[in-house]
Amino acid sequence: WNQIKLLSVDAGCLKRWHQSGLLLIGDAAHVMSPVGGVGINIAIQDAVTAANLLTGPLQTGSVQERDLQRVQKRRRWPVRLVQTLQAFDQKHLIEPALKTSGPYRLPLWLRTMLKLPGLRDIPSYLLAFGGRRVRIERHLLGDD
Repeated sequence: WNQIKLLSVDAGCLKRWHQSGLLLIGDAAHVMSPVGGVGINIAIQDAVTAANLLTGPLQTGSVQERDLQRVQKRRRWPVRLVQTLQAFDQKHLIEPALKTSGPYRLPLWLRTMLKLPGLRDIPSYLLAFGGRRVRIERHLLGDD
């Protein structure tokens, strides 16, 4: 048992994800909490966004630092949103559930929200997609 270590995970985000010739995405640019298990989703969204924004400049050999900056600018808000939701879930749902000595009951506001069809999917959508769904642009798929 003395060989077992507790992994400490802190969510965070670099101030700058790029410099000339280098773009950091996924965990290299922003560490996500394990809450919700969406870190890989966010990393793939970063990669798709980078592909969408950088394919043209890469094909012409004209990638500028401002192109790399555009990737960060497009992804920063969704990443921060997901990190904020993860922190909220940890503080208001997970920690209370772990601290209770008896059966845990979801807060009334959440039980109510989960019963309303128009609202029930919003939290999971925001957690999974960061409020902005990312797709590979059609011209990159060769479907023109």
